[in-house]
Amino acid sequence: MSRRDHYDSLNYGSTSRGAPLKDKVHLDGFTSSDGEGYQLSGEANDFDSQCQEMSNAFQSISRNTSQMERLVRQIGTPSDAPGLRRRLGDLRSSVKEEVSDTAQTLKRLEETAREPGRRHERLRIERLKSEYYDTTKRYRNLLKIWLKPILQRLKLESKKETNN
Repeated sequence: MSRRDHYDSLNYGSTSRGAPLKDKVHLDGFTSSDGEGYQLSGEANDFDSQCQEMSNAFQSISRNTSQMERLVRQIGTPSDAPGLRRRLGDLRSSVKEEVSDTAQTLKRLEETAREPGRRHERLRIERLKSEYYDTTKRYRNLLKIWLKPILQRLKLESKKETNN
């Protein structure tokens, strides 16, 4: 028996000799029902979709932080108005909620990735954590530098109005 005949006789799902694999083959989060290609299993697909949702949330946080920066620059200018300040407050609440939700999702994914045999997921989580930190850093800096004094001033103004 030649070497080629030997390997062909082993039939690792080959369709050239013998029958193709009919049963599902599970390989590190991938399944194949026909032996020709692999699709993500439900668990891996869920992990991927949660990672994609996190990336979308990072983009949303970044976009809303940019809007907040533009609104903050308008405070104290002729275009300053109560509607602008309400919009700023709404954006701040929205971003705060997104940051919190994203942190919780990241923790859940991190716990999942701690299971044995999940090296690829752990590496992906590390990248997501880094992206989370970078994305939220700009938001945190905006709150510390610009919004904190503005919000304190607004509180003082509202206290003066209620006292009068």
